[in-house]
Amino acid sequence: MRKSTDCYDLNASIERLYPEEIGHAHSKGATPVEAELEKFHRDTAIVDTNGEGYLQGIDMSTLLSIAKSQDVTIELRKRPGDFITNGDLFAVVGPANKVDEEVLHSIRETLIIGANRTPRQDVNCAVHELVQVAIRVLSPGITLSRR
Repeated sequence: MRKSTDCYDLNASIERLYPEEIGHAHSKGATPVEAELEKFHRDTAIVDTNGEGYLQGIDMSTLLSIAKSQDVTIELRKRPGDFITNGDLFAVVGPANKVDEEVLHSIRETLIIGANRTPRQDVNCAVHELVQVAIRVLSPGITLSRR
């Protein structure tokens, strides 16, 4: 049974992955998101996976560097905690004319795939671990002695 760090892991994961300012518009004259997405999806390249296991994490700083250096948009279709198999759709990248095999390979290299889920970037994993601890504590099979 893990110590009380489960609550800390959960809170830290939520604060890191979902900062308060996320999703807030920065300017009132911005193009509607739906129109931009429609335009984006007309011309994309597919990034598939080349491994099998749980997606434990994504090197987001490298992924952002790739997007900036290649002047492309990357839409992720998987998130940490998902189980992936070889050939699964991981992301779409556009515009397609700026994407070659080297860019696709670089994007695949940002994936951290392993045999188990980890709470580092997977908030659901931390929640699941915390629930498991609570279930064990509340189980009638567990007794606490006061010696």
